[in-house]
Order: sequence, then structure tokens, then C-alpha cells
Amino acid sequence: MSWLFFSIFTAVLWGVGQIFIKKGFSNISILWSVVISATINAIIYIPFALLQGASLEIPPIYLFITFLITFLYIFFFYAIEKGQLAFTGTIFATYPIITIFLSFIFLHERPSLFQYVMVSFILIGGILLNTTS
Repeated sequence: MSWLFFSIFTAVLWGVGQIFIKKGFSNISILWSVVISATINAIIYIPFALLQGASLEIPPIYLFITFLITFLYIFFFYAIEKGQLAFTGTIFATYPIITIFLSFIFLHERPSLFQYVMVSFILIGGILLNTTS
């Protein structure tokens, strides 16, 4: 059950983080926010990965995918800046649908009936949120 504690803790911190990001955009541009956060992440993650035995030998395709994902991540900040956080944060929270879909395709996991019901609730909530805003 420790996974549940860490999942809830992460969700709380994620929500708090989005508030700080949105508030920070009143003083700093999206581009500088991404540059600063990427620099801080590199300073923290690279030494940690190396201490854990990570190899610096990265196949070119993985390097390309990493840069592509990093580049596309700026859209997350752009959406937060441009939209209402209550709306954008809720839409971001629908990512489990993508996770379930991709796990079905690539990992051949089969969702249970309960998971299908929960995905339906997520979709219905997103539709209702979109139509009432």
C-alpha cells in the first residue's frame, strides 16, 4: 500500500507545482521557465544517474526521442499559461487514458471491467468540463 501513499503525495505535489508555475508566469516567460527548470533538472538528475551506474552511451534514436520529448514539454507550460488552471489541470489529469491505451498496445495488458468504467468516468468528466466552461 505504500504505492498509494506515494501516488497521493505525488498528486498533491503536482497540483501545488501547477499553482506555482501559473503564478510564476506573471514574472517570467515560458521559455525562461523551461530553460531554468531543465538546467536544474540536469544538475540534479545527471549526477544521480551516473552514481546509480547509468551509462553515457546513448543510441542516437534515444537521444533524438529525448530531445523531442523535451521540446514538446514546453506545450505543457504554454497550456498552463494560456488557460484556466482549473480547466487545464483537469485535462492534464486524463493522462491515465493514454497510459492504459499504450499499455494495451505495447505491453499487451488487458484492462479490467472496473478500469473501463473508470476510463468512462474520466471521459465523461472531461466532456462535461469542456461543455460547461
